[in-house]
Amino acid sequence: MDKINMFPIYLNNKQINLLKGKVNNIDNYYRYITQFTENVLSIFEWENLPKEIPNHILEEYLMRYGCMCLYQKEFIDSVSHETYKEWVVRPYTIIRYNDYWQPIEIQTISITSESDTLFSDKFTFCYNNKSGVPTFSYAIWFANKMNEIETSINIAVKQLRIPYLFEGTQPSKKAFDDLFRKIEKGNTHYYVISDNFFNERGAVKHDLLNTNAVQRIESLYMLKEKYMQEWYTLIGAHTNLNNKNERLTENESLGYNEIGNFNIAGMLQMRKNFCRDCKNKFGLDIDVHFSRLIRDKIQKETGLTENDFLEFYGGDNYAND
Repeated sequence: MDKINMFPIYLNNKQINLLKGKVNNIDNYYRYITQFTENVLSIFEWENLPKEIPNHILEEYLMRYGCMCLYQKEFIDSVSHETYKEWVVRPYTIIRYNDYWQPIEIQTISITSESDTLFSDKFTFCYNNKSGVPTFSYAIWFANKMNEIETSINIAVKQLRIPYLFEGTQPSKKAFDDLFRKIEKGNTHYYVISDNFFNERGAVKHDLLNTNAVQRIESLYMLKEKYMQEWYTLIGAHTNLNNKNERLTENESLGYNEIGNFNIAGMLQMRKNFCRDCKNKFGLDIDVHFSRLIRDKIQKETGLTENDFLEFYGGDNYAND
């Protein structure tokens, strides 16, 4: 199976076809997009959700679509034909806004059933962040960049193993193809070549001078680390990736953390606001927190509790509303 098709929920057909044209190595892309997706889904933990709602689904919808809503929906039992209600979470598209860009009429998105048109008194909503942008769009961008770097590293590594170019006849091409095919497979046989080996096959060998493949590989790995640092900073994971010989300066370390704090503070604000609205409108005591690893990391480095952190970086103290 073409692994890019393993994301039918995340991507529409147009996006899939676009990626098929751009991604040179599907395996590399698949590896990174899976890693980045798991990173995003592990940032927050939800509590006290209605029993019919899986814990992870809220983060999946926020990551994929940038928004989700909660409401009660009527269903008909297929056996007893009785009507019952359940709480459901769905991504949605907005039909009408108010003057403050808040949705007052929406249409839900469902994979298995018909969509619902709802007015604001029937649902509560949540944005992924203050701009309402799905994190998955960032993950796609970073996965593509990492795939390009991995492809470049592979090319540079092959140049270390095959440091020559040849020109010659078709028979000489076949001889060299056979030789380098064995080298490509890691064949460890030794070859004794006469001084006239190339002349006998009508070929000329050209040394690839000044390729600097080793230096380029080191530079590519440094670039890879920079992109990974940017990704983890974006999602607020507070991870300092550094291959410098000296330690990060205090300002560098704080800089990484402060940017990440701003990003996840906005994400946490939107989720806390959603929990507050669920309680005010429906009486549901839903809550959300950073994952324990992030919570402990923030408190260790800043001395702030989650509520202090939210007030300090977010401006509005949603947690205590």
